[in-house]
Amino acid sequence: MDSETTLSRLAQAWADHGRHFGQYEYVYPVVSRRAGGISLGINLNPDLHCNFDCPYCQVDRTVAPESLPTFSLEKLREELERALGHWANNRFTDSPRFEGLAPEQLDLKDLCLSGDGESTMIPEFGSVCALLADLQAMLPPPMVKLVLITNATLLHQPKVRAGLRSLTSHLGEIWGKLDAGTDSWFQSLSRSRYNIEHIEKNLTMTVRDFPLRIQTMLCTLDGQLPSPEEIAAYATRLRRIQAANPANLLEVQLYTVVRRTSTDTVAPVPGTFLEETAAWLRSQINVPVEAYWDKK
Repeated sequence: MDSETTLSRLAQAWADHGRHFGQYEYVYPVVSRRAGGISLGINLNPDLHCNFDCPYCQVDRTVAPESLPTFSLEKLREELERALGHWANNRFTDSPRFEGLAPEQLDLKDLCLSGDGESTMIPEFGSVCALLADLQAMLPPPMVKLVLITNATLLHQPKVRAGLRSLTSHLGEIWGKLDAGTDSWFQSLSRSRYNIEHIEKNLTMTVRDFPLRIQTMLCTLDGQLPSPEEIAAYATRLRRIQAANPANLLEVQLYTVVRRTSTDTVAPVPGTFLEETAAWLRSQINVPVEAYWDKK
């Protein structure tokens, strides 16, 4: 297979983060650009429940989920063990999602809590984190990372923080969302009952104790780019978060829309906007800033 075809297959794989895989209810493998290989996703919200209603959400909520059984930690354990065995056997190459990719693109990089809603909402969140830490310890080297992708709304809750301690005890990270600098832009993007001050406070509390990467969606709303004033306010919040524990703020990740969104008011920003914003942020904060977009 020539290099152009391989790159095309890789771009398709990056764009395919569907939560449905085989006969699994909770587990779904994807090729993650940010992880640098296979991320074994864990969807704790197949019921689609979330405390945000983002217009840029790329989860398909047009079809209501079928009636789902009560969450089962044992079923999740069984699915994870089965999926890890599946990867060890053939790196998922029996699935069209992974055909035509180079071997290094199929390395298992992490077990990632990222689903159709906010993972920290479920009562069993702490037990799930403990389960992941147990499985991580049983896997052969090199050790895979444990990751939580979160909108940061519930990171202040004691039961959630207890889960974070399990998740980050050995090579674990929190990837927390900070999508805005001003509350007006944040409300337009989250359509939630929370405000941007709450999100900043939770991210600041988190970075004091745990390794943190900031994830930021940059998109247009009704044709409007985030303004220079919005980006400046966002940088100010980043600096305050970083000041709480500079060693624990590992990276800022900027990305844009790549799949169908829940409303037609949202569109991706140009790649040049992402790159220019990343370059400006690097001049403002002493943290690695990466921009993720299709550079074809």
